[in-house]
Amino acid sequence: MYSPSAEFTAQSVGVDQGAVDEHGYEAMASESFEVTEQVSPLGQSKLIITTNYRENYERTVAVQNEQFNSAIFTAVSTPAIEVAGSPQNPPAGISHKQLLSEFSSDLEGGYEGLGNFRKVTEREAVLLGDETRISQFETAVTVNNETVDVYIYVGTVRSGGDIVIAVGGHPAPFA
Repeated sequence: MYSPSAEFTAQSVGVDQGAVDEHGYEAMASESFEVTEQVSPLGQSKLIITTNYRENYERTVAVQNEQFNSAIFTAVSTPAIEVAGSPQNPPAGISHKQLLSEFSSDLEGGYEGLGNFRKVTEREAVLLGDETRISQFETAVTVNNETVDVYIYVGTVRSGGDIVIAVGGHPAPFA
């Protein structure tokens, strides 16, 4: 029987508290959010509703008595939805640069004016126990009224029935 809509829920995502503490990060925000999208697989229109989870983290350091957000990152989990072998959840089929545009607003609490991303390199890394490709981008932002070059990293991995997206960044001087 055909249903005009379908709902999918991701598992919440987060970083092990021990790892957060070990590297000096602090959890800043945790939330679930819904995304509703009309898709038309196989000529049938269907409303897809996904419940997604986001965790934001931040690390600050003091340099010459000034506090700097030395690193900020967000982890997002979204259901991996496929119909007839074709991904139906947008993050499953878009590039790292497009993901960066989609999720960079999560980093703006520490960096004003994110945009104009230039891809620097790609490398392989382990994310949630799986080997994946991480893309590094560079951009300039305003920090304490000064322009600072920032490196931003994007990676995705399938985890269970979800797609996990990690986006993080730090000022280039703190590499």
